[in-house]
Amino acid sequence: QDTLVHQLTDGQKNKISIASLQTPIDCRDDFIISTHQNSIHNLIENDFSKDNIFLSKIDQKEILPNTIISPTAYPFLNLRINEDLQNIVISTDYPIDTIVQFSYESCTSNNQCGQAKATLKINHSGANQDNNINRQEWINLYNQASAGDTIDLNGRTIIVSGNPLYIGKGVCLRNGTIKRAATPASSLAYPTPSSTNTIVVNEPELFCERDRILIVNGPDFQDNSGGQLLSIREIRGDTIESFNDFVFPMDSGSTVIHQFPLLQIALPPGEHLYLSGLLFDGNKNKNSFTFDWRYNHTFSMNHQTTVDNCTFKNNPTENIFICGGQVSNSRSYNLNGSFIHGSCQATNTETTLINNNFSYGTCLIPESSNGHNEGWFTYSANVRLFNVVNNRAIYGGEACFGNQGLDDYDNIFTGNYFDTFLSRKAYTHPNHTNEDDLSENIFINIQDE
Repeated sequence: QDTLVHQLTDGQKNKISIASLQTPIDCRDDFIISTHQNSIHNLIENDFSKDNIFLSKIDQKEILPNTIISPTAYPFLNLRINEDLQNIVISTDYPIDTIVQFSYESCTSNNQCGQAKATLKINHSGANQDNNINRQEWINLYNQASAGDTIDLNGRTIIVSGNPLYIGKGVCLRNGTIKRAATPASSLAYPTPSSTNTIVVNEPELFCERDRILIVNGPDFQDNSGGQLLSIREIRGDTIESFNDFVFPMDSGSTVIHQFPLLQIALPPGEHLYLSGLLFDGNKNKNSFTFDWRYNHTFSMNHQTTVDNCTFKNNPTENIFICGGQVSNSRSYNLNGSFIHGSCQATNTETTLINNNFSYGTCLIPESSNGHNEGWFTYSANVRLFNVVNNRAIYGGEACFGNQGLDDYDNIFTGNYFDTFLSRKAYTHPNHTNEDDLSENIFINIQDE
């Protein structure tokens, strides 16, 4: 269990100890500094060292209850003063394996005030918020389940950070929330050539071994030089060693972020995964460093997965990459990319069913930034044998259906309702001889009509 070291200097009088750490600290969970019978008055900016957290000074005489302060250097770390002004509640859903220092003013019951400095180390010690399932608890739940069993999250939330939630056996996962953590952003300290597997970053404490990271020059598809994906093998000081080599040289100052799907599904032959009653939250407002369609989607699935009665919201890029399987009776809201992104091998013979779903707000980032979100339903490769029926979609920033290429055919689109999109279909290859029929659908408020 970690410790919290701090003292309150009451003018020139004796130092008064005012805080204690109440729980073990997990690198992705909340912890509390209790000030007992003292009142917190102000948080003060202190330049302890470049590796520590700096707080901007609050320009008010007394902090109000539930005031939330986020340090400029670490915006994902939130400090909140509770209702009775007795506790500082510090929350983060990231690994911060480093020393954190800050100061605050506190006054005793007889109005003797002074400055207190808190110093603590946050690491992986296993504490857990009441409604959150931390990674170790998820691993325990997963390992205890056999193929065919149900894993019930009981309304609780899994915050996914660093790498995806892995599912490699045919279970029924139900009744909870799977949320993408806010992306920590670092940068390259030095230019990095191709054919190397080490980088030097300015904030190595933001990452953990085995994390998947992406290095980008900007948020758009065109900024990513074909993609610079790394999986962290080891962190030594400010040097990160990856399992794979750089493909492209990158400039000093390039942004380093987490990159991963929320779920990674890899099932043995003959097993089937059921996802039911789950909320997938892409947390896009805190994951805005890339909109590239190739990164940070929800999950990829095939004929071995069934999705029923799930909700998808706030995705930063694409939602579901699919070839085979079923997505039914589900909802999506506020997606930067497509709801469905069809992509198959040329040899695919599996049928895909997309039915009875509702969407509000898709492709809210334009295709020019995403790179491949041409519609609510996006054709990608060899899109065949898709049955898209009885869905309802309102408000899309691109088309209802994307670009149908020569390798996309033999699909059924019928009974769907679309309201407020740019067009019915973004594009059909001019030499196509088997264009998908859209006549049995309802389209209203289509911009190009």
